Amino acid sequence: VAQGLEIPQKVHFAYDLFPWWLRANKTSDAKSYIEFDNKSRIIVRAATPTALRGITATLLCIDEFAILKPSMQAEFWSSAAPVLATGGKCAIISTPMSDSDTFSSIWRGAERRTDENGNPLPEDQAAGANGFVAVFARLDEHPDRDAEWIRKERLKMGDDTRFDREYNLIFSG
Repeated sequence: VAQGLEIPQKVHFAYDLFPWWLRANKTSDAKSYIEFDNKSRIIVRAATPTALRGITATLLCIDEFAILKPSMQAEFWSSAAPVLATGGKCAIISTPMSDSDTFSSIWRGAERRTDENGNPLPEDQAAGANGFVAVFARLDEHPDRDAEWIRKERLKMGDDTRFDREYNLIFSG
């Protein structure tokens, strides 16, 4: 839960950087939620099998989804389906862990460029077979992550498999 409470702090920071004409007025401001006068709100909840029950979301953001135990991922994702069935969108941001968990399945479906019958998806369709768009941020795309930085980090971590998982986002078996 403590890590999840960092998200409202980041939202507050970003909100404070918005120009005045882009800001909605805050009507409630607590550790686990922010409400605005335009009736929108940002809610932070820990991932539990019941965390999403009864919520209607325009945008569901799931951070570090793959860190959850595989059984928890499956239950949490099942509870997300009704939330998203109302037309909401979902963004999942995560370091991969296993090659056989729910996050891996969602990622592979986003990468798959054929439908359930094996027919190619339209060239102009960004989303994969499951409707998600797979976006991979490579380590070397960060302006401060040159070859020397990567070498030092790899030495600090001391384990190539863990380094590849954490920095190169390679799923492990």
